[in-house]
Amino acid sequence: MKYYVLHHSPLTKRKQYLEHCFKLLNIEPTWVTGFLPDEIKLPAQNRFVNIREYSLYLKHAFCYEDMIKNNIEIATIFEDDVVLWKEYRKYEEIFLKEFRELKGDIMFHGTCCEIEPYENIEGKHVYYHPDYRTRCAHCYMVTLNAVNKIVKHWYTNPKTPDHFLNEMIEKEGLRSCYTRPAIQEGVYTGVYKSSIKI
Repeated sequence: MKYYVLHHSPLTKRKQYLEHCFKLLNIEPTWVTGFLPDEIKLPAQNRFVNIREYSLYLKHAFCYEDMIKNNIEIATIFEDDVVLWKEYRKYEEIFLKEFRELKGDIMFHGTCCEIEPYENIEGKHVYYHPDYRTRCAHCYMVTLNAVNKIVKHWYTNPKTPDHFLNEMIEKEGLRSCYTRPAIQEGVYTGVYKSSIKI
């Protein structure tokens, strides 16, 4: 398993918080910190609200390209507003086992807007349904198989990563899974202010 953290480097308190969490969880992530808004330009064809959304989009793209380049079979991608639990690694092992049993392509163990699986079965933690799209892009696992399909479209008329992934899940027939429990987004819960919408 490889871990990526998409980090907007001016937000130093977020990195301090996450470095502390990752140390406790024995995770050594790759920090993706490039593509700052003042270093990039919006492409002529795009559906972004602002340059900050495009910056985040390019960070996701970096992870996908790195997975392909290094033949990484599965990775977890965190955005820097994720709020991790102390029990994360315990649940991660359970999630990964059930995800593989379901032959999933992408698994959202992050959530927002109260999006939950249709079912709640005791002892079951990962759910698949053909209707499932993203729940938010701040915390998800993705397979190399899925990434190879996604990148075929990644630079064609791009938009916000979670909305673009919705399109890819439908277009490429990816098996999207949700977890119970799920990790909340710090912006959604009020822990952080948004760096995208300011």
